[in-house]
Amino acid sequence: MSMSDEVVKLKKKQRRESILQTSLVVLAEKGIEGTTMREIARLEKISETLLYRFFKNKYEILIAIFQSYVLKTIEKLNEFRETIKGMIPDPEQTLPIIVKLAKKKLTENEPLISFIQKEGPHLPEHFQHIRTMAKVDIQFRKQIVEKIQELRIDQAFNDYFERCKNAGNLREDVDINVLTNLFLRLLISPMRVNFFTEEGNMPVLSEQQREQLIMQQIDIILKGIVPQKRRMVK
Repeated sequence: MSMSDEVVKLKKKQRRESILQTSLVVLAEKGIEGTTMREIARLEKISETLLYRFFKNKYEILIAIFQSYVLKTIEKLNEFRETIKGMIPDPEQTLPIIVKLAKKKLTENEPLISFIQKEGPHLPEHFQHIRTMAKVDIQFRKQIVEKIQELRIDQAFNDYFERCKNAGNLREDVDINVLTNLFLRLLISPMRVNFFTEEGNMPVLSEQQREQLIMQQIDIILKGIVPQKRRMVK
């Protein structure tokens, strides 16, 4: 293979990866049904004709994204879930630690996490559709669906907060499911919060701003869920 052929091959690989990254951003925002090839091409700043040279449809793009990113990300989230299981049932001590660990995992591939959260329950249905729209390895498809169904971080938090309550470190009247839902939303929301500037732009929060925002919210939550007598003792 000549040097020019190598350059062409490298450029194609780079373009393909760029298309996947752009597509993931669109999928995270609009979901599978709301995503179009036209929108992907527009954001990628290429023609639809060129996009179709790489992928026949959005379902082929979805397959490529899963094959490239999902398995690795799910494994990282599984590690996070196992870490939660081993945490001391004391929210004042361990919630800040959990937040820092979660932030690290979530910021590694933020759009993918958002996409899994949005589409997770519907992915088996979409994969059935993919089967008729594009070629996909059946074993890989089954593996993805099974792993996503097994990824129950919400259950891990439910168990953690239940242990906190049993240890007397959580108010008896706190609804565990509501608290878990609130906490998971808290972990995700700072990734999407922007500040308006005088020019009307919306710059992304800095790492320091994100951490400050999360910790302020954690403090508010702790004041509401930890038994008052226990906080007074401290």
